[in-house]
Amino acid sequence: MIDSLGGDIIEVALLKHQSKQEENAKPLLLLEKSRKRTYYAQSGLSGPSGTEDKYLKARFSSSSSNYKMQNKEDLVVDLYFNDPSGIHLTKRYTFKHNDYLIGVDYIINNQSGKVWNSRYFARIKRDDSADPSAENAAFGMQSFLGAATTAADDKYKKIKFKKIQKENTSFSNEGGWVAMIQHYFVSAWVHPKNEKHKFYTLYSSEPNGTWVNVIGFHAPIEIQNDEIRTVGAKFYAGPKDQYRLKEISPNLDLTVDYCWLWWIAQPLYTLLYFFAIGEAHLFGEVYEVFPGFGTVSYTHLTLPTNREV
Repeated sequence: MIDSLGGDIIEVALLKHQSKQEENAKPLLLLEKSRKRTYYAQSGLSGPSGTEDKYLKARFSSSSSNYKMQNKEDLVVDLYFNDPSGIHLTKRYTFKHNDYLIGVDYIINNQSGKVWNSRYFARIKRDDSADPSAENAAFGMQSFLGAATTAADDKYKKIKFKKIQKENTSFSNEGGWVAMIQHYFVSAWVHPKNEKHKFYTLYSSEPNGTWVNVIGFHAPIEIQNDEIRTVGAKFYAGPKDQYRLKEISPNLDLTVDYCWLWWIAQPLYTLLYFFAIGEAHLFGEVYEVFPGFGTVSYTHLTLPTNREV
């Protein structure tokens, strides 16, 4: 579910993962923006005529309020915003069959008659609510709930919510990702490998008074007059499939944190993955043996045109 105000991703329901171990249980809500929980993903342009500042967000329009993937074709959802100054924006979401990775791009057309300076940002916001996917954790063990990123001096940098609430942090990095982690599942913004961004964390309040933990990155952009430029990032929201995460970005697979149980958990995961997908991952090579007994798909999206949040 995408909010037309700002184009934020405010709900992700995982159709192949149930909220409870019961027959006909509802899909697990990984992301949601409701009265009981705040956990959603934002991206935008801040600065002069940008899509967001402290007091105002852009209201995007679209050709439809509901979209559904047809067969295995990519699902492209375009949102539009035209600023009176002559800046024309298209926020494009691209969904692929059988994949939890979403493309989120801004196509910027500068017809303002002058250079346009802004700042592209992507961030994830989450409150302190409990992890709904950890209710049935084995042996009563509690998995890490918090933020994470990667840095030149630390491939997998976990950041507790208490630390975010105590102090803001920032550092520059080329390539990389920012993530929110919970039991079994992860959401992450991944930016282009060869571009330098500033990563940061902060603790801030929402318009409704809810306090949220924030992790994100931003970078300045400059668009010449009559120039059309595309900027953006990828957003992952789904299970901790370590092989897929490793393909998406270096060190993102480390969000599957086995700690001291790695010596038994790693081979067990390899075995379970083989039976589920039919792929054998051995010595850095992938062998497709059979179709597997289970697959995942991401096929349906709802876009409310006038949602108040």
